[in-house]
Amino acid sequence: MVDFAVAAKVDLLRATQVWIYVTHFVSERRKWYREISEVYEHLGEWRTGVGKPRFAHPINNILWNAVSFPVQQVHIRIISNRKIDTIDEVFRSLIASRLDGSTIENIVDGQPDKNDPFTLTWQHKKYLASDSAQAGANAIFVYLEHDQLLTSTNLEYFIQANKKLEPINLAPEFLRCEWHSHNRNWTLTDVTDLSTMRVVFEPEMKIGYVKMSHDYCGFYMMNQATARRHQNLPTSSLKTIRTELPHPLHEKLKHLRSAELAALGSRFDYWLCSVNRETMPVSNHVVLLAPDLKTIDWRCLSWHVSNNYAKVRRFRRSPYGQISVTDISI
Repeated sequence: MVDFAVAAKVDLLRATQVWIYVTHFVSERRKWYREISEVYEHLGEWRTGVGKPRFAHPINNILWNAVSFPVQQVHIRIISNRKIDTIDEVFRSLIASRLDGSTIENIVDGQPDKNDPFTLTWQHKKYLASDSAQAGANAIFVYLEHDQLLTSTNLEYFIQANKKLEPINLAPEFLRCEWHSHNRNWTLTDVTDLSTMRVVFEPEMKIGYVKMSHDYCGFYMMNQATARRHQNLPTSSLKTIRTELPHPLHEKLKHLRSAELAALGSRFDYWLCSVNRETMPVSNHVVLLAPDLKTIDWRCLSWHVSNNYAKVRRFRRSPYGQISVTDISI
């Protein structure tokens, strides 16, 4: 018997081209990867079913997932300040075996500001314009930090949620999660307060969504329309994003590093292109509710592989990584 629900999901992805831009800065002073074997043991509990990691470095597990996506084509650009050996050793042959024109490329790019190595995170915009011009109508473009795990489940969520939210000028949001070894649960990395969470129902459209008290996730997705808008707006300039945004947000953002600002990315595009900025919300990204309107759509969850914030020994007093994903109630 054919499972038509599964078949529909597969067909949905097979008609999709995915362009992924991974920023990977390698510091001379410290290693980026951390010992996370304790977290690996709990991957079987992760509801997106990502399987067990095969490599010690987070970026290699991200690439392993990406090259196997059941999509029409996947094009991966790793923008780094150094060559990554495993690209040639492992992934180039894997992606060639797809036989569908998929590609993987390690772009060694000089950082624009030598005093701020994280300005490397803004270099993806140089390639987004040409890529979107040659991509198909169903293409998805992903900005991805090198320790953020992207799954095909996340892609399904974006495609389906975007169709429901785009007519009302909203976009799908994702939530970063980590494994909290002390509490033995999955925690929200960026959400520190659920009291300000706003739930909205749209009865005529039979959907609901949640606006969280944060605008950071470590990655974001765009369709063709939003990608073209994104590449032409002032967010292409680090200086502009610090000065163009409204004063309260500017005060908040001035403490962020350029890498963090880049990862906010398209969340500000909606506001920047608004005619009346004073009455428009700064970000139009929201978390879609599940069809029963009783929980969030769990496909919006993504694992922050480096597991920085949930490490209780290092961040015992930090507000990050303290709220469980199961604490979200509608």
